[in-house]
Amino acid sequence: PAFKDLYVYLDGELIGFGTTDENGSAVFTFKVPLIPGGEHLVEVYDLEEIYYGYTKLYVLAKIDIYPVSITVPGTVYIEATGLRQYQKVLIYLDGNYLSTYPANKSGAFSIKINIPLIEEGEHTIYLLDVETLELVGNASITVKSKLDQVLTKLDDIIAVITSLNGTIVSI
Repeated sequence: PAFKDLYVYLDGELIGFGTTDENGSAVFTFKVPLIPGGEHLVEVYDLEEIYYGYTKLYVLAKIDIYPVSITVPGTVYIEATGLRQYQKVLIYLDGNYLSTYPANKSGAFSIKINIPLIEEGEHTIYLLDVETLELVGNASITVKSKLDQVLTKLDDIIAVITSLNGTIVSI
């Protein structure tokens, strides 16, 4: 009906309301709260609790890494949302195991991870489900290596010693 107040529920919890227009249509926009991954139900009722229907909402895993560019060895923060409640994941850097970590009740976690001395370039952090070993999500980081900085400094030192006609006994 036209100009009808409607109440919108997500998994049985009221998330907002709206009113139909003169044609009996309504559009409701909302920000999905932090909820576990998987299927959820969005339902609409009016004030008299007349049921107007439902739709399914699927929450997918999302992985964010901060910062996305680091000098190694270094530290990144991994934030994951859209996991199942208390889901445990294995954390890998390329093919190398780094850690295991559980999601909270909302299907999310935030963890600080140390990245070891590795080659410069693009690398990928993968999250795998502990039970099924299926890929949950991934994100890329760009790595700059301190090793190159050390070698550059070493080359500079050798150049200075050579320019002074010195002899290098050992490095």
